[in-house]
Amino acid sequence: MSRRPRPLDVAIVGMACRFPGAGDLCAYWANALAGRSAISEAPASRWDAATFHDPDSTSPGRVAGCCGGYLDEPIAFDAASFGIMPRTVAGGEPEQFLMLDAARSALADAGLLDRLPDRRRIEVVVGRGNYFNRGNLARLQHGRILEQTLGILRSLHPEWSEAEVEAAREDLRAGLPPFEASTIPGQLTNATAGRIADQFNLAGASFVVDAASASALVALDLGARAVVGRRAELALVGGVYLEADVDFRLVFSRLGGLSPSGRSRPFSEDADGLVPGEGVGVVVLKRLADAERDGDRVYAVLKGVGVASDGRGAGLAAPDARGHLRSMRRAYQTSGVDPATVGYVEGHGIGVPAADRAELRALRAAFPTGGRRGRRVLGAASAFIGHAMPAAGMAGLIKAALGLHHRMLPPSAGADRPHRLLRGSGLTLNPAARPWINGEASPRRAGVNAFGFAGINAHAILEEHAASADSATPGAMLTWPSEAILLAAEDRTALAAAARRLASRLRARPDVVLKDLAATLAREATADRAGSRLGLVVESTADLVDRLESLTSRLEDPARTSIRDSRGAYFWEAPAGRDGGVGLLFPGEGSQYPGMLADLCPHFPEVRARFDAADRLAIESGAIEPPSDGLFGTTDESELWRMGTAINVVLTAQWALHGLLRNLGVRPTAVVGHSSGEFLALAAAGAVQVDRDFEIHLNEMAAVFARLDSSGGVASARLVGAATSRERAEAAIGELNGVVSVAVDNCPRQVVLAGVPEAVETVVSRLRHAGVMTEELPFSRAYHTPAFAPAVGPIREFFDRLDVKSPATPLYSCCSAGRFDEDPEAVRRLAVAQWTRPVEFRRTVEAMHADGVRVFIDVGARGNLANFAEDVLRGRPAFAVAANVPRRSGLTQLNHLVASLFAQGLPITPEHLYMRRRPEPVDLDAPPPAPGPVVALQVGFPEIRLTEAVASRLRARTEARPVPTPPASPREEAPLEADAAADEAMLARLGTMEQFLRTQRRVMEEYLNSAAIEEPAGPSSPPEFGPGPWAGEVRRIEPGVSVEAVINLDAAGDPVAEHHTFGGRRVSAVDPTMRGLPVLPFTVMAEMLAQVAARLMPGRTIVGLREVRARRWIRYEDAPIPLEVVAQVDPERPGEVRASLFNRGPAGLGEDPEVEGVVIFGHGREAAPRRRLGRSPHQRRASSTLIRCTPTSGSSTARLCRPSPRSAPSMGGGSTASSECYRAAASIAGGRPRGR
Repeated sequence: MSRRPRPLDVAIVGMACRFPGAGDLCAYWANALAGRSAISEAPASRWDAATFHDPDSTSPGRVAGCCGGYLDEPIAFDAASFGIMPRTVAGGEPEQFLMLDAARSALADAGLLDRLPDRRRIEVVVGRGNYFNRGNLARLQHGRILEQTLGILRSLHPEWSEAEVEAAREDLRAGLPPFEASTIPGQLTNATAGRIADQFNLAGASFVVDAASASALVALDLGARAVVGRRAELALVGGVYLEADVDFRLVFSRLGGLSPSGRSRPFSEDADGLVPGEGVGVVVLKRLADAERDGDRVYAVLKGVGVASDGRGAGLAAPDARGHLRSMRRAYQTSGVDPATVGYVEGHGIGVPAADRAELRALRAAFPTGGRRGRRVLGAASAFIGHAMPAAGMAGLIKAALGLHHRMLPPSAGADRPHRLLRGSGLTLNPAARPWINGEASPRRAGVNAFGFAGINAHAILEEHAASADSATPGAMLTWPSEAILLAAEDRTALAAAARRLASRLRARPDVVLKDLAATLAREATADRAGSRLGLVVESTADLVDRLESLTSRLEDPARTSIRDSRGAYFWEAPAGRDGGVGLLFPGEGSQYPGMLADLCPHFPEVRARFDAADRLAIESGAIEPPSDGLFGTTDESELWRMGTAINVVLTAQWALHGLLRNLGVRPTAVVGHSSGEFLALAAAGAVQVDRDFEIHLNEMAAVFARLDSSGGVASARLVGAATSRERAEAAIGELNGVVSVAVDNCPRQVVLAGVPEAVETVVSRLRHAGVMTEELPFSRAYHTPAFAPAVGPIREFFDRLDVKSPATPLYSCCSAGRFDEDPEAVRRLAVAQWTRPVEFRRTVEAMHADGVRVFIDVGARGNLANFAEDVLRGRPAFAVAANVPRRSGLTQLNHLVASLFAQGLPITPEHLYMRRRPEPVDLDAPPPAPGPVVALQVGFPEIRLTEAVASRLRARTEARPVPTPPASPREEAPLEADAAADEAMLARLGTMEQFLRTQRRVMEEYLNSAAIEEPAGPSSPPEFGPGPWAGEVRRIEPGVSVEAVINLDAAGDPVAEHHTFGGRRVSAVDPTMRGLPVLPFTVMAEMLAQVAARLMPGRTIVGLREVRARRWIRYEDAPIPLEVVAQVDPERPGEVRASLFNRGPAGLGEDPEVEGVVIFGHGREAAPRRRLGRSPHQRRASSTLIRCTPTSGSSTARLCRPSPRSAPSMGGGSTASSECYRAAASIAGGRPRGR
């Protein structure tokens, strides 16, 4: 009679680890998600690669590879906090102390360090091998090896006295770690667990398990069973390994399993062997019911562990697929878990081809390969930390548990060349980290493998804990690429003082964690509605200090009514949002892009849950592919543009962002939907309710559209975006009206044309001939034209089946360019009618503004509607911002959103940004914490060495003894004398050649350093010149303080406009008169700043520029346009002038500068560096990373080199551009700069 399956249901409530490249749990998970390898050459402190590494040797004392995964050194251990003497640590095994430290960190992570349950019923189980380590090697050195060494020395030097031998013994012993009564417990393997029990007074069982590389999972099985059987209330389970010596490598080299390349590539065709690793990991286990009762955070639930041996096989060292499979099947049979529900497998994956083949064969047999449930991701921690031996199972277990908690699938190495056994297996290597979206009825599950030498195998099954993963419980993703800094004060003077005070305090506290500081400041700034607000987006504490210092003077300038730059500075003297309304803009199809919102999913469960729901509905209906496959997976990106999938993806992402905005405290006063975005605009306004019925009906409609699209039931049209106004587009349509139409009017500079392809081509040609840029849309459905009328049936049925109510929030229609009627039937009719009528977005935004809406938030993923709204309302009091954009990290854009809305005066709740990130309050008035005393754990082989003092005395004793030399035979002497004579001649000739080469080198150096580069040796002063051609006409100047100048930009006769164009000088072979769009080069914009600034520094020389940034290109218009340059001397930085360039033409940004930067002046320029021999091109490039103006021979051109890789300006606006020029034709000496 078979036993009834019974899952373990054990909760992992705490975790801690140290692995190569990662000092803690958060760093380990960050490396795993980034696929960041921590493999390097062996540190010299472990073993001497020069001695032991020889890839071509077959000697048993040599190894084929010298790379591995090693803990970052020094390996710090706070011995004092545990009450352990440093001498005890020095003479013990470092594994003991690493495990002790990790156990304490795991208990702290679980929140149990100060509230442990019954200590009599807490067990400790550690997976650890009996390998050579520093402790037992030191003991061996003190005894047998030391005496053996002295015995050899006695036989070689019989002349040494006993006193001299004894001196050698004491000297050799003195260099070894201590070996005494206090160090002996630290050298016992089983004391690795006992020390933890002793430290925390735990009276349950404590022991060590050695199952080779399966040790950690075998320990997991024993600890879990103790908890389930109620022998223990809590169990600490861990695994640890350190590579102390070359011993382990020698073993695998003899077996032919060590990687000669040093690249760990498990499950890849490129795998060539094992790369050793090391580390420690600990988990805290508790019965699931008890953990839920106590409100513990649960990383994952352990459902079962299967353990099995190979039995008799090909040999103890040969991997056996049957043993692997046996452990897997036992795990699923005893737990009752269906292996088809496992979505991720953390493989053993040591990279030895034979071992990988055996594991892949077992996986193919254990898991189903057909249908959607046959898809699962395969990974291995060994790919980036190496094979951590007894700790390997713990590395995989922690990685899988974090994947379940954060709902992320980490990347797999070798995805570019997967093993041939993966074909048709249902297993895939993940090329990049992605959200773990699950539309199945079963929860997310993962399997973890660990197989040991000599045939021991283990497999663990983990399951997500939805209540923890979906709530505000902390995880291991605490660090973001940027943070939002919020400051508030009664007025701008007080705000400037607060900014200066914060910068000053931060200079004294470099230890402050940016995330903690941001959370503290946000809590203080939103406590009351202060009158003046500043929002910043920064990447580090040092970045914040620099930004505050540069912003303070601008805040103190009453003439500056606003501060806004692309790096993320937001301030308004009179913010439009303080008294105006807030409008949400929901875009339609076309706003999707691959991977959108991916980096928001692990931090905000409300975002990821929407994609879960979309996949679930798609799977239930079977009509369309789950959206996540095309959005986050490896399927063809074109799937995102199929009609059914496109609507599903767009609406899912928007509703996810809408939920996130609500949790951030955003409450709209108006809502509008653009095209298909109107579905969710109706929901956001309260006209329809997003519930399961809504989702089912929406999915059914998407399925109908998918069928119509594939069968040709949806009318097609060519859709082309044109950068022009509606009036100009309709003029170009002319007699083709009715065949081509303006389907979408987005803003004064963007419309969408739709119609018959041939007719659209005619209109496009006309527009391009007139200099209008156009772009093809990636789909061809006749939306918003009468031709779409036959396809509106499913839309009408969708609304007929919904319970439509009067909108609770004012709802606007892009069909009528006004508000929806409150009558539900009228709402239905207009919602259907908009699909065959043009989208009047421009007029709708104007209507919303007329009704008092001042802040517009684009709830889509591309930010297009925010740009359109800004263009519509240019010059009027309004602000538009996007919730997400493809060109920037989703988390960073979210910080821009929060910082700008805060500065606009909106009541928001930024605390939501930190809900899963463990923020700690920061007290800047407190002194920085004093670092505690730490001990650096020594890991490497404890060598015995003589000190130089003793060695020199023994050498002198040996040299004093005469050593007899055997006479040489007569027949050997003559050849030796001949060779000596030949050597004399050869050495003389080589000496002459060496002298000749030295002379030639001096001659070449003199030539290259003087004749080829004729430059003065010291600082030079350029000749005096008048104002340059870009210095402009001065309108106002206060000498030595500030200046305003106007430059008229006229394309007529300007060589820059002739040569610097998008598309080149000839964009059409058919019509040679057509030319590209002329734009002002970035170098010329920088030159304008420099030349105007120079008016404030007479007699001084421009020596550099920094912080030069442009928001977008400035294009030449049909008529001249005025450019205004405002420059002001920085009173706190002598010799520096801050300059900004504004476009005062019709396309300008209002009070926001197009370009800004700091111009640096000096009394003379540094001489150009003399060229040196032997410098590589790479070295020459590396020496030119500062922005400096350096005179070259016969020229005063400024050389601008980029200090950081930033994106170039974009025609779409809003992108960041730093000084990305290789050489700016700065023309300090005068003369018009040439176009590029």
